Amino acid sequence: RDFFEDIMSTALQPDELLTDILIPVAPTGTRAAFHEFARRHGDFGITSCAAQFVPDEQTPRLDAALGGVGATPHHCHRLIATLASAGYDRAVIERAVNDEVETLVPLEDLQADAKLRRQLARVALTRCLNDVLP
Repeated sequence: RDFFEDIMSTALQPDELLTDILIPVAPTGTRAAFHEFARRHGDFGITSCAAQFVPDEQTPRLDAALGGVGATPHHCHRLIATLASAGYDRAVIERAVNDEVETLVPLEDLQADAKLRRQLARVALTRCLNDVLP
């Protein structure tokens, strides 16, 4: 989470090179989703969301993050905590998504203003959660 410092800027020093990224194999039954809004296919996303759900019987785990809404990726801590304690009822999910999106301070540029980015984040996050949650 400390790797991204700003837009197109990371914690790497000028004499450092990233050579490996290790991603553990997801447990059996894991569901993942990614949704993005871009002006043209292949462009940087105006807003994007990635989510993963591990349906462990003892401790199900949800993770979600938004991209394109700020200078660095936004990890959805509040939403994750809310759903872990309140469950995955559709009304709870809708409230949690709205609460999370309201915490954003979106970028504004020629592609989108803050209001549009917030709405696209709401739609992308909702779609991802609909794809991964039971």
